[in-house]
Parts: sequence; structure tokens; C-alpha cells
Amino acid sequence: MESAARVGTQGLAERTSSSENKRPLTKAAKLNVRLDLAGSTDTKTSRHLRWSPDDTRDIFFRKVAELFPGTSIHQVSVHLHYGISVNVQAAGPEGEWEIVQEEWLERLEEPSKRPKEPSAEVHLAASIE
Repeated sequence: MESAARVGTQGLAERTSSSENKRPLTKAAKLNVRLDLAGSTDTKTSRHLRWSPDDTRDIFFRKVAELFPGTSIHQVSVHLHYGISVNVQAAGPEGEWEIVQEEWLERLEEPSKRPKEPSAEVHLAASIE
């Protein structure tokens, strides 16, 4: 996983300089993220979240928790371009979250090149009684 994070961070540095010339995003720009429960094949449990470039990791996890009430979110595995998944933890270092943000910003800036809908898997820690 560290190698994926390293590759993503390297790509982040390369994309940051090239994205400076792109049109600025409006505050209304949002990306639709499909959230699936990890290990579930039932699409009826999928939820959709609208991610904004202003969302911090804490805001993102709060939104995810609101979509899955009565549960504790352990981590969210985000599927990135090139078949890489990044595990974003609710606490701890923010390196993985920065990789996810950068890719999602790129998808907002170049809508014709982005996949129809990025997705992520929500890993639940345990049910809250």
C-alpha cells in the first residue's frame, strides 16, 4: 500500500504543476461518489455522496457516517484511476486523503476524461447499539 501512496504522491506533485493552468473550479462543482459496503454484492446498500473540493477529510467521513447511520466507519477504500485503491482512515496521517482529493479535483477539471462515476468501499468497524 505504501508503494501506491508513494506513486500517488509522486503523481500528485506532477499534476499540481500542470493543473495550475486549468480553469478554476466553481464552488458549486461537485463529484458524485458511489459508496458500497465492503464485501457486499447487494447494490441496494449503495449510497451516493456529493463531494465538494472544499470538503476536508473530517467532513467527508461525517457525510459517509450520515449515509450509514448506526455504524462506525473504520476506513473508506477509494478506487482511483489506473486501478489503484487508497485506504483513507478517519484519523492519522492525511497523505492518502490528499491523493484522493487531487484525483477527484482532476476529474472535476477534466469531465470528459473522468469515468462515469468514481466509487469507494466503506469498511465498517462495528455496529453501534
